[in-house]
Amino acid sequence: MPRLLAKLLAALCVGLLLTPGVVSAGWITISNDTNQTLVVQESVTVNGQVRKCKPLKLAPGETVREFRQTGGTKTLAVSETGLFGKQLFTGDVTWKDDTAFSIHKDTDKVKITDAATLAAKAKTAAANQEAKKPDEKKPR
Repeated sequence: MPRLLAKLLAALCVGLLLTPGVVSAGWITISNDTNQTLVVQESVTVNGQVRKCKPLKLAPGETVREFRQTGGTKTLAVSETGLFGKQLFTGDVTWKDDTAFSIHKDTDKVKITDAATLAAKAKTAAANQEAKKPDEKKPR
């Protein structure tokens, strides 16, 4: 009996080592970084038909979080509030792990950008502004 138990335990250990890794899962965070209240609505395809999910109203500065078991892509539509709110954005967002997305205005258009990408762009822009400043001469 102990030999059988040892063989089963060894087989279980080998089986665990040979199984593929867990697919990435994580939190998706969407923040409204505009100065107006927006409606965010996800669309999914079921049996070849596009279905719209429940719309979420996000006030300026408000954030919504959602946990997903696997990485993937969502199709989102962002529109103004009201009965006939103008659609401001439609597109896909993709994630693998914990990801934060920012709804923001870029010139006259509303965009959804990965917050890490947006932060990197802001850092680069700040560095460029710093480089453009004329050298201040110190008095002697």
